[in-house]
Amino acid sequence: MSGRCLFWGLMALCLVLAGQALAQPQLQPSSSPGPPPGPMQEVPSEPPAVLSESFKKIRAKAEYRVYWAGFVVADVWSELVLSEESYKLDTAYRTRGILSFFSKAESETFAVGKIRDDGTYQPLLYKKQGHWGGTSYKHFIERDPENGAPLKISIYNEDHKWNREPVPEKYWSLVDPATYMARLLTRDRKRLLPGLQGEGSRTLGQIFNGAVAAEYMHHCPQMDHLEKRRKSLYEGKAVRCEFTARLLAGWSEEERERQEEREGQQHERDADPIEIWFAPWKDLPMMIPVQSRFKTGWGTATMYLTRLNIQVLLDDTAQPEEDELVPVDPSDQDSKQHREEFLDGNHL
Repeated sequence: MSGRCLFWGLMALCLVLAGQALAQPQLQPSSSPGPPPGPMQEVPSEPPAVLSESFKKIRAKAEYRVYWAGFVVADVWSELVLSEESYKLDTAYRTRGILSFFSKAESETFAVGKIRDDGTYQPLLYKKQGHWGGTSYKHFIERDPENGAPLKISIYNEDHKWNREPVPEKYWSLVDPATYMARLLTRDRKRLLPGLQGEGSRTLGQIFNGAVAAEYMHHCPQMDHLEKRRKSLYEGKAVRCEFTARLLAGWSEEERERQEEREGQQHERDADPIEIWFAPWKDLPMMIPVQSRFKTGWGTATMYLTRLNIQVLLDDTAQPEEDELVPVDPSDQDSKQHREEFLDGNHL
């Protein structure tokens, strides 16, 4: 039994959830290089649903637990801070239990940026560092606050097997994966509603994390009702979305070898998507991942939301304090009503 298989699944999940590194088994190669992306621009989106009252800052901290075959194999933490002018996303995971006997791994990803008057999310800083067993890695991107151009890109992999081909400069203007997800959970959250997508449609987005450039694809085919579980904080309506990723640049030697093998096959199997269920909380301008399921080399792993604390500051002079975070009770009837109104389209 190899812990590395689940590691790559976790990396893929955190990639989608909060901007971790690309998971190699989840990536599909690009059949053609395609047109180079232009300057850092974003697909226009609808204005966000209006809050019932104005806010200066929202801080949401979530904790998750990952299970495989009934065993706890990892913990995930995520914090999103959203204000009128900036965003910050900080995510970390650590293997535990049976998986940590095979290989201990932990990683943290941090991204911060500003929100322009037109709603554009402009990244300023992206950092990812951690280790798999005794092997460390670190990615770093710093950008010009005026135009978003990279000022510094630094990649360090202690294990040379993780080294990748250089990413062409034409991809450097793409946003980092954490910014992509922060934007999707907040400004573009209506792209996670199934009623706004045609059957079989896909929403696309491209990212650059310093080591690779990739294209994300997701679609949200249906609304589900998540049953009450001892492992999960959440029960109720949630949107089920499926995510996949396709590598554009930054190949590793192993990926090149696998691609050559695939080219000789008649039929190429599509990558298994990562499933994530999303739900809003009251009338806050964000969606929260509440559950996820993804396949590994030795079975399916499921991640459950176990804790959620939310703080809303209405005064820009107030400073967030840890003890001011309010634990969220998803069974609260007022909270449930707001969620269902949003999911039913009444807030669109």
